Amino acid sequence: MITRALSQWAGLLLILGVLGCSKTDAPAPTPLPLNQIQQAVEKAFANASGDVRASADEYVQSMVKHELATALTQLQQLLAKPGLTADQRTVLAQAMMTTTQTLQEGASSGDQQAAQALHIYKATK
Repeated sequence: MITRALSQWAGLLLILGVLGCSKTDAPAPTPLPLNQIQQAVEKAFANASGDVRASADEYVQSMVKHELATALTQLQQLLAKPGLTADQRTVLAQAMMTTTQTLQEGASSGDQQAAQALHIYKATK
């Protein structure tokens, strides 16, 4: 009787373990190509409220002007806004990866503004 009960519990735990392990996680975001940021952000924020959409537009304009330090700050502020959709957060995560990668490349090439922006970003992260 005890053996049967232990068998049933072991079987139940095995089934739960298999079911729990079969859950698929969403793939990690990948950086957006620099030339696709504007289109991706505009699409993701097309139906956003005025304030959120204005912030997204400001970020895009900073990226277009290659004002990366400003863009990074704007992106951080945008990510802190409540009520973003999952799609918006994904696009912003991809944009963050591209922005920081571009800043790292600039810092490696001797761009002091890029290096300073990265230093501030890492200190406040």
